[in-house]
Formats: sequence, C-alpha cells, structure tokens
Amino acid sequence: MAFKKKSKTVRRKKRTSTKISKPLEYSQDIQKRYNSTKRPTLLAVPKKPKRNATITQKKKYLEKLDSLNSRNTKKLREWRENINEAKKLDKKIFG
Repeated sequence: MAFKKKSKTVRRKKRTSTKISKPLEYSQDIQKRYNSTKRPTLLAVPKKPKRNATITQKKKYLEKLDSLNSRNTKKLREWRENINEAKKLDKKIFG
C-alpha cells in the first residue's frame, strides 16, 4: 500500500523588532512638510434611520449628518485652497 505524503509547508513565525520605538518629539514651530493636493478621503455618511425609528434616533442621525457634512466641507475647502496655492506657485515658477 502506498502511504500518503505529508505536506511540507511550515508556518513560520513573523519576525518582530525588539527595539522600543520612541515617540517622536515635535515642537509647535515645525509645520507640515507640504500641503497635499491629493483629493482627501471624505468621511462616510451614516445610515438613515428606519421610518418607524424614534424621534431621538432621527435627531441623532441629523446631528451626526450635520457634523459630518461640516467636517467634509472643511476638508474639501482646505483641499481647494492647497490646489489654488500650488497652481499659483507653478504659474510663477514655470510661467
């Protein structure tokens, strides 16, 4: 009788570093290296409540939606400002 061969795949332990990572120290004077012109990822809209949901649930949904919309519009506004600034600089540099 022929014996069935065992598979030779072995799970290897993932190596982890033993160094303790120190938190980076930032001063308030240091600014971001650059303002990104990449389109920002917007926050997801919460699910609508059901028709038979309570009034408090509907109010909570509207509050979340308003705060989320304001944060998303802020991100988009900053993004547009960054793009306009980059375009102005490009125009100055490259003509």
